Amino acid sequence: MRTLVTSVLLVIYSSFAYSLNWIAPNDPWLRADLEHLSSLHLIKQPISTWPLPISTIRKSTPNLSQSSQIKLRSMVQGKFTAELSAIQSKPIFTDFGFRHRDKSNSEVSYSYSNGLLEIHLANQFSTLNDSSPNVKHDNTYVNTNLKSWTLGVGAVDRWWGPGWDSGLILSTNARPIPSLYLARNHSRPANTRWLRWIGPWTLITFMGQLEEERAIPNALLWGMRATFKPSIAWEIGLSRTAMWAGDGRPKDFETMTDILTGNDNIDPTNTSKPNEPSNQLAGLDFKYSNHFRSNGYSIYGELIGEDEVGGRPSRPLILIGASVYFSLGQRRHTIFTEYSDTALNGHKSEQLFGIAYRHGLYTTGYLYKGRPLGSTYDNDSQILAIGTLFETSNHYKIRSTLRHLNLNRDTSVDTDDPTNNSISSQKLTTQQISVMLEKQRSSISTNFFFLWNSNDSAASDDNIRSLVGASVSLQL
Repeated sequence: MRTLVTSVLLVIYSSFAYSLNWIAPNDPWLRADLEHLSSLHLIKQPISTWPLPISTIRKSTPNLSQSSQIKLRSMVQGKFTAELSAIQSKPIFTDFGFRHRDKSNSEVSYSYSNGLLEIHLANQFSTLNDSSPNVKHDNTYVNTNLKSWTLGVGAVDRWWGPGWDSGLILSTNARPIPSLYLARNHSRPANTRWLRWIGPWTLITFMGQLEEERAIPNALLWGMRATFKPSIAWEIGLSRTAMWAGDGRPKDFETMTDILTGNDNIDPTNTSKPNEPSNQLAGLDFKYSNHFRSNGYSIYGELIGEDEVGGRPSRPLILIGASVYFSLGQRRHTIFTEYSDTALNGHKSEQLFGIAYRHGLYTTGYLYKGRPLGSTYDNDSQILAIGTLFETSNHYKIRSTLRHLNLNRDTSVDTDDPTNNSISSQKLTTQQISVMLEKQRSSISTNFFFLWNSNDSAASDDNIRSLVGASVSLQL
């Protein structure tokens, strides 16, 4: 507590200028602008791992749209942020840039940096279902720069992968996990001839602690992701996470070595279920981006395996999509379509249900605080989404997404078992329209959100329902 008070006083009385080191995954229009520039080959660095190092886009800032430059300038120069939001009911589904996880929320944050040390203090005051206040500290962190690397500790939102509607291994659906992390803070190519072929690259690894209220309390989550661009058009990502340790579970160096080397599959001659060291997910994603004249496009995909065979992920969850970027006047626009299947072997005619994001030992599942760490739709769900991001000449930004959702389609298990699927206690097929309208003027932005669900009568209270919400934020 004394350390926290000291940090707060240091921030309040410091006269150092704030310097942004990375960009959080909370602005879909800024991301769309960056992807448009990437498709035009004006950004040559990987941009599918968020938070995104600011050095990735520093040279490309003059090519950003006017609204993105205004947004980035307020992020870089601002020290204090305040936001107030209210939504009709607690949102269940989130996508890239959707920041609301509670029915109502107010947030204040303060940032400080002196070039070597960066501190971001954030406090959220939300209302639970019983109307009692709840205080969180999501996206509070302390970073220090070690030449080419950033070492930090805190609870940071992460989005790994090229998906717009969802991410299969890490997304911003669940609250950020308190963790210790190490990240490369630039993406310059390697100097050695053995690695020069991979082009610009990034690397991040973290070790976080999950909550106590689990089947195995205080389990740890380790993650690592590398991205690289072997050519100007291709971006490749390799991701891996492992849920391990926790109360009563081994957590020594040998256990971690088995996890790193993949020596943790059940084998009658080696590892048995009681001493299986971890629950792992691993896979790869790709994006091909190119352009025709000033119009860009990309094709992307993600495969995340629940199991491993021969050193490679097997029985994968799948996500595929395509985006088109174009300009009308001085305004840039994006249209994307995306399909994902969170049953195992989603690319085959016969899927395996009731397994993805679940584990025989870590029975709470691949969740944090009740929400999936990967796909917002949890397991056994099939989703087709078509989305648009438009900007108008009067500083309005409009985002809309049409979804066809086939949720929790496993018919072989008890649908009332909450450990099977966190989203729905019933089978539910529905169409959904989500619309977000944002107006930004200097340091003030307002946001209006509306979601319509065609099957409201079939959705129970703990599932999806049509809802409406609004927020206003001020950055100084």
